[in-house]
Amino acid sequence: MKQSPHLAAIQERMRPGVITAHGFLGADARTLAEIIETDGARVARLGLTHASIAARMRELHAAGAAGLGEFIDVPPHFEVRVDTVRGAESPARSATAPSSRRGSPSCATRRSGARSPSPTCTST
Repeated sequence: MKQSPHLAAIQERMRPGVITAHGFLGADARTLAEIIETDGARVARLGLTHASIAARMRELHAAGAAGLGEFIDVPPHFEVRVDTVRGAESPARSATAPSSRRGSPSCATRRSGARSPSPTCTST
């Protein structure tokens, strides 16, 4: 898949120091188009769809939102916490209004019983 100018612009905003100190892609040197293509193939190999993953993420977010900032057990093996934070908007969204005026949900999901740092996801 060829990297479009639109994806290149998004990838630039995802680099360290632009929106967050550490960025969103780590040390991955691939283009965003390559990452999307590889991830899409992996999703298909697992017998999943992007829609089914998004639906589960919405379920986890909804469950966590009920906890008002506290971890909530979500069967079969997750703990989810959702907080509202103020800050930069999603790297894929165009900056049409000052981001400091936006509040966005931030969620942390971890496997029950695991006390290692949990991945964090944000959306606006």
